[in-house]
Amino acid sequence: MRFSAFSLFALSSLFVSSLAAPTSIQTRDVAVAEVEQRDASAVAVQERTLPEIVVIVDGLVKEVFSYTAAINVTISSCESISIDFTKKIEIIAGIQVQIQKIIAAFSLATLKIYQLKLVELIEIDFKLLVSLAIKVWIEIIYTLLYAAAVLKITIIELLGWTFTLFLHGYISFLLAIGAVVAKFIASIKIDFQIYLFIISKVFVNFGALLAACK
Repeated sequence: MRFSAFSLFALSSLFVSSLAAPTSIQTRDVAVAEVEQRDASAVAVQERTLPEIVVIVDGLVKEVFSYTAAINVTISSCESISIDFTKKIEIIAGIQVQIQKIIAAFSLATLKIYQLKLVELIEIDFKLLVSLAIKVWIEIIYTLLYAAAVLKITIIELLGWTFTLFLHGYISFLLAIGAVVAKFIASIKIDFQIYLFIISKVFVNFGALLAACK
């Protein structure tokens, strides 16, 4: 399981070329809700001991949501008001602090996952794992797009020096899961299909990049 050097370069280029396409926190919430509704049977697990990898990823999602919530609170207060250059720089710096926390959370989760032995999951846990991986992606991307749209800047301008670390953090996270859970990458490709129309409104080649992941 790997991304080729070309795929990683293409992914980086895709983000660089992405403009602050109009979006909203409501659009993001609808997308996340669709993930939750689609896999409601997986999320609604009965009281039992969950596999460690599911616990790790679920904890990651909750932590990331706390950081994106902080970003959304900041950005929602900026809608429909004039923001001068100095204030915009201050807001971007604050968002990048939250992005650093997200990167650190991905790094820690990735390390924990790689320390696990090969995992065989029952169907309900496997579906939950895939759902969580998709959910956290949608949450982060739509939060960033929302911020970029309100601030009228590009994604790369928003992420700044955290850009490369953010990409590597998410990619490493996916590959870590794929390294210990058989068929994870193949399954997430399939499950992502119904969300590609949302993501492709900004990242037109996302489907091709996902397909390049082995």
